[in-house]
Amino acid sequence: MGRYDDIIGLERPDSAHPRMPRADRAKQFMPFASLRGFGDEIREKEEVREDRRIPGEDEEAEKNARVNELARVISSHPAVRILLFVPRQAGSGEGKTVRLTGNASGYDPVDRTVLLSGRKISLDDVYSLEILSGDETEQK
Repeated sequence: MGRYDDIIGLERPDSAHPRMPRADRAKQFMPFASLRGFGDEIREKEEVREDRRIPGEDEEAEKNARVNELARVISSHPAVRILLFVPRQAGSGEGKTVRLTGNASGYDPVDRTVLLSGRKISLDDVYSLEILSGDETEQK
C-alpha cells in the first residue's frame, strides 16, 4: 500500500471563502519585480549602437541646401523626412541612426534647430533632410 493511497481519491475540500478567479490570483504577483529595471538594462544592451559618423563635404552641402529650402517654405509646415543621429547619452559619440517623418513647424537659424512634429532637432545631429511632396507625407 502506497503512502497516500487512503486520500488520493478524495475530492478537494471546499473553503468557506469563494474561489478567486485564476486571472485575479495571478495579478497578486505581477507587481513584485525583484529585479526592477533589469528588463530596461537588457533592452539597452541589445540595442544596436554605432559611432557618430562625420558627413562629407558634399553631404553637408546638400543638407545645407535642403535647410535653406526648408527655411523658405517653413510657414506652410511642409512634411519632411530627416535622417539623424541620436546619441545614447548627451555628448556621447555612440548612439543610433533614426529616420523621422513629420511636419516641420519651426526653424531657428541661430540655434540651428528644426521643430519637427513638436520635437526640437539639432541640425548638427542631422545627416540628411528631405522635403516631401504631398503623396509621401505618411508618418513613419
